[in-house]
Amino acid sequence: MRGAGRGRALARARGRRARRAGRAGGARGGARGVRREARIRRGAPALGRDRVHARAPAPRLEHAPPGAPSRARRRHRARRGRRAGALGGRRVTLALDWDEGQRAIAEAVARFCAEAGAEALARAEGAPFPRGFWRGLGALGVFALAEPGGESGAGELAAAFEALGAAACPGPLIAQVFAVRVVPPPARGALARGDAVAAVGAPPLVAFAPDADLFVELAGDEGWLARPRGEVARVAGLGGEPLGRVAFERVERLGGVADARELSDLARAAWGVGAARRLLGAAVEHARARRQFGRPIGEFQAVAHPLADAHVRLAAAETLVRAAAWARDAGGKEAALRAGAARLAAEGAGLLVARVAHQTLGALGVTSEGPLFHLSRRLRQLPALPPPAAHAEAALLAPLGLSE
Repeated sequence: MRGAGRGRALARARGRRARRAGRAGGARGGARGVRREARIRRGAPALGRDRVHARAPAPRLEHAPPGAPSRARRRHRARRGRRAGALGGRRVTLALDWDEGQRAIAEAVARFCAEAGAEALARAEGAPFPRGFWRGLGALGVFALAEPGGESGAGELAAAFEALGAAACPGPLIAQVFAVRVVPPPARGALARGDAVAAVGAPPLVAFAPDADLFVELAGDEGWLARPRGEVARVAGLGGEPLGRVAFERVERLGGVADARELSDLARAAWGVGAARRLLGAAVEHARARRQFGRPIGEFQAVAHPLADAHVRLAAAETLVRAAAWARDAGGKEAALRAGAARLAAEGAGLLVARVAHQTLGALGVTSEGPLFHLSRRLRQLPALPPPAAHAEAALLAPLGLSE
């Protein structure tokens, strides 16, 4: 078709198509223009989980007064109110950092250990017991921190023992704390001054028995002042410190064993945290300095992730140690439970840190002149030193109904 007739035919075709689309749009909303006219504008809900724009107007509840916040904000305030109500409407915090006096004690202990050569003593395997160093610790007042009725508290003792652990201080430190707590005067004074060395345990093998002046035998929940029957045979220990094969003759039954066990658990945990922190620091420094494939090995996930896991575990143990010291000084009923939990956490963290540190340093970690071995071997022996951890495990399991 040509000319004017062609134009009229196209116009008629377009008109028929538009009319058909209009009739269909009444049922299906198919025509664009018709659909626009039929659209209804509504306020969309403003909840994020409904997947609509966050700034859409919020619908009002029927009971909400004018100017009330949206439902989402009301729910948030209600949750915040419930949390505050559970704590009496106040934010409760517990400061677990050492105070100024406790930090001063830790600094004094660290300074003494550095000047007296504690590091060299820890590396000197098979050397005679360092009596002069031991008396120096007594003169500094480290052992007197454990005396009953003293002015110092558990926080001061824990701060001092963290510093001793970080300095790799050797010797029967845990046994000395236990003995100072249970042995009556005048022997207690000799222990506090460092003039006497204590060995605590159950035969036949007792740590530091060849060098000890005073012996405490442990039998379950009982403790006895004892003396050796016959000669004490020296046995090499895995921690680089001597064991003694000995048989005891009981002399006097001792009281306050549970209290001494609680305080020695805290001292053990603090020493382990300090030593593990020193060990982890050495491993991190090696990971930063040692380069392989053109970059520090600490940038590889296989090295960095275990170190991060060890740091988290050690930080948790450190928090438990300080919380246990605070609970004991506050006279809490769960002080013994917290001390046992701190001990188990510190021992577990110490074993993990030792393993990760040795994996990081490789063969360098097992050399006697390296930065790890003199500390890691003592951390591995720490859980085996008396008193045993059975009481701490039982105390933690009892509230769950899992104790024997």
